[in-house]
Amino acid sequence: MDPLFFILVCVILGLSLLAAELFIPSGGIIGLAATAVFGIAIVMGFVVSTWLGLAMLVGGLVAFPFVFSAMMKLWQKTPAGRALVLNSSTPAMDRPRAPLDSSGVTVTQLRPMGEAEFGTSTFEVISETGSLERGIRVRVVGHRDDGVAVVRVT
Repeated sequence: MDPLFFILVCVILGLSLLAAELFIPSGGIIGLAATAVFGIAIVMGFVVSTWLGLAMLVGGLVAFPFVFSAMMKLWQKTPAGRALVLNSSTPAMDRPRAPLDSSGVTVTQLRPMGEAEFGTSTFEVISETGSLERGIRVRVVGHRDDGVAVVRVT
């Protein structure tokens, strides 16, 4: 068999294995096999010519980050990838908010997060100044995006 044809077959097989790695959850075994096949192709490139081997080695090292990045972007769209990658468009929890400028008392120690009672309702709050002891009077000065009230000592 012609060495150049063998190199071409190894490169095509390696690319096919990389494509299979996207869709078949193998724990990276198929990716290791693809790396081994590419390594065989590079060694055969050195057998044919030192310049061909060097060109394949440098080309592979330059292409690796781009191929890896593209594979990660494509992998997130596969069924296995969608099951493992968190979706950033998940809606925030709808939690009741403590009224702005209302006064209350901390029910738990705030380190800096905890609970405070405002009238008859208890809300999750976060201190803007750090840790607060239980029983401290606080006032709501704002809310975070997730609905947690930001409190300040009164």
